[in-house]
Amino acid sequence: MILLLLILALPQVPERPTVGDTVWIERTVRLPAGATIRPRPIESSDLLDPLAAPMVVLRGGEVVLRYPVVFWRPGSHRVELPGPIAVRPDGWADTLPASQARVEIGSVLPRGEPDSIPPEPAAALIERLERSPQPVLLLLLVAGLGLLPLHQWWRRRGPRVMSPPGDAGVPVAQRLDRWLAAGESRAVLDEWRARIRALPDSAERVGLLAQLDAARYGERDPEAVARLQRAALAMSGSDRS
Repeated sequence: MILLLLILALPQVPERPTVGDTVWIERTVRLPAGATIRPRPIESSDLLDPLAAPMVVLRGGEVVLRYPVVFWRPGSHRVELPGPIAVRPDGWADTLPASQARVEIGSVLPRGEPDSIPPEPAAALIERLERSPQPVLLLLLVAGLGLLPLHQWWRRRGPRVMSPPGDAGVPVAQRLDRWLAAGESRAVLDEWRARIRALPDSAERVGLLAQLDAARYGERDPEAVARLQRAALAMSGSDRS
């Protein structure tokens, strides 16, 4: 009898997720030899929102990509999962095709006719019983006290000293060569990543971005960074700063 009561007291697990629940959508891809997988997130829309970055789980020679999302409308929905990027250490990169997943989302509203739950009547207006200029006067006083020392400092400050031009007007290749010689390989990679992202989409652009990302977040060999800089300079076709 006690066991039966405990079973009845347990919360009932819904048959399917409802609006507002965390839903995990999985996709399994075959891992190319010697490559790593970089998943791309699902874009937000009026139907759903991603809750976190995709998770990558290795299972033998396969990779399981898990996407945590939340849905805002009930019903049967078809969700497009963006194709992940496969990258090898030699610089080869390829974007795998996208896939689709069907998800059934239940409603949190009780079953019945739409008009079975009558709307609540409109609430009455809340009248403001007291109107006082004190908050405005207090705000003006605080603003005046704060601007007074700023005004004194502005009057006492010395003449403006112009900073030396530095690298202004220097071609980008020459300027980044100076950074690379000074050991600022991360800054060089960040500069080229921003410039290559601005170029039109192409397979060569995707591959070079993958190599720049791998060098940016991995071991930065000066020779490898110099090689990537030459490739980025050739792709961008510009030596201006």
